[in-house]
Amino acid sequence: MELKIDDYPNLLNEIKLSSKDILNQIINYSLEFDSYKNKEVEWGMKLPMFIDSFYPFVLKNNKIPTQNEFWDYYVKANNLTSMITSKDIERGIKARLFRTYPSLVRDIHFSTYLNEKSRNSKVIYNVELDVKLGIDILIVFKNKMYSINLFTDTKRAHFGREKKKNRHQAVKDITDIELPVKFKDSHKHGDFFMYGDSELLELRNNFKRLI
Repeated sequence: MELKIDDYPNLLNEIKLSSKDILNQIINYSLEFDSYKNKEVEWGMKLPMFIDSFYPFVLKNNKIPTQNEFWDYYVKANNLTSMITSKDIERGIKARLFRTYPSLVRDIHFSTYLNEKSRNSKVIYNVELDVKLGIDILIVFKNKMYSINLFTDTKRAHFGREKKKNRHQAVKDITDIELPVKFKDSHKHGDFFMYGDSELLELRNNFKRLI
């Protein structure tokens, strides 16, 4: 398919938080993880997408939610009471949301960070681009489009990245740039592993190589 940028409003124009604001907000947030996986939750249920609740919370409250704030908002926004039929189901959904949460925070921070640092390019984030086309961040540079793909540098994430590629429709005239965050090299901010200057430099080097 051919991508028409005007069909995808840039959510970054609506987000009032700077990358520094985001870092200041999350510095004291504690991350919790539950390794529990409920088979019905993981394979049998079609859950509302977490991302569709995350950004409305940010826009409405002008803040990044904590894990528990995000969970409470997700349940209420999607009226999940009918789906949560047992404590095991609730635990399974919550554990899955908690596992996804750090990547949502990492991605919104890096999007705003790139937008602030990009003088000669246009940085676009749009939920539909992300969910339907697998474009985590779209950058338009010298009239060319680049899909920036963000994920953690782990075997599981690389496997998930390959599955994600196969799920989405191919886009014409766009160049993919893989940008995994390496935990051992990334900037640790409180409990979070974040993208930062090193990934920005890597991205700029990619552009030099591709042009």
